Amino acid sequence: MKKIYSSLLTPLALVLFTGCSKDILKNYEDRIEGTWRLDDVDRLGFGSSSLTFTEGRFIFSSGGKLEYTDRFGGTYQGSWEIRKRRIQGNCNECDDQTVRSLSITAIDFATRDVKTENFDDIKFTGTNKFNAFIHYNARTYVFRFRRE
Repeated sequence: MKKIYSSLLTPLALVLFTGCSKDILKNYEDRIEGTWRLDDVDRLGFGSSSLTFTEGRFIFSSGGKLEYTDRFGGTYQGSWEIRKRRIQGNCNECDDQTVRSLSITAIDFATRDVKTENFDDIKFTGTNKFNAFIHYNARTYVFRFRRE
């Protein structure tokens, strides 16, 4: 009987751990490191608000260092931080969930322009994509990032 289980489990383990990306096993801080392009921002719901970032290139480096380049070539230096927190379900059948928020601050030292944004939640949708969310009153903004 042991031979049957080991002969079935070995191929299954090989398929699971060699054919897939290992990024899902990494923490968010390690997964976000690299160069990302903000491809799109979807606006859902009612109301309006001005957005700090609607496009551009972001380089997230270890130690929370950030470099942001806007579409006009303006370069900003700054920092980023991911915070993990638990949100309690708001009904009897709702489960608690863990969310990770992303805070970004970027400064163009030549013009003294400061850009900052706090994303309420981020979710990786693959190795090379993640979405960041801002919930503002009755509106939700979905920022779609793609790895370069």
